Amino acid sequence: MLPTLLKPGWTFCYACEANSPPRSFHCMTCNKCILKRDHHCMFTSQCIGHSNYRFYFWLVFYGWCGTMFCAINTVPYVLNLLDGFSIWKLPYFILPLFCFVLQYIPFFTAISSFITLLSVVFSCALLALLFWHCSHIYKGQTTFESSHRIYDYDLGWKENIVQSFGTKWYLTWICPWINSPLPSDGIEFQTKANYENSKDQ
Repeated sequence: MLPTLLKPGWTFCYACEANSPPRSFHCMTCNKCILKRDHHCMFTSQCIGHSNYRFYFWLVFYGWCGTMFCAINTVPYVLNLLDGFSIWKLPYFILPLFCFVLQYIPFFTAISSFITLLSVVFSCALLALLFWHCSHIYKGQTTFESSHRIYDYDLGWKENIVQSFGTKWYLTWICPWINSPLPSDGIEFQTKANYENSKDQ
């Protein structure tokens, strides 16, 4: 099938054999084009895009809150189990299970230290991911647009938040299932040029 005459910004997807709207990309894992595709998340086993971006963002945010809470509460506990911290006890934190096999620390201490290690590592990773997506939301970009320095959809940070979280964005942090309609239908998006022209009129 040959591509028909396309609207500006539309592309032809040869995998789907259909026209693909702006900001949409084909995902080889999902085997379909995703509206305003950001990336494919292996943890949720689906693409993150127009319809579920706010759910993903708050999942990352509350995941960071949970791991940070766990780290803050378990680090003092493990330090107490190990009678304080020293450079010689660093392997007990980094390789607790290996130290248990060598019988340097008891099993319970090794498990507690391992859980603390996971909490610290995941909280740091999720915090970095949170900053990464906050930057995208602030600039009105997807991951592809950020890597290719595309700023066509940057409408200002306030409007960019509405574009990602909906008209009731200030309530979605409580629960992402709160009805908060998105301004776009996922097919047509307001560009920076059109938005600035509409404000001038």
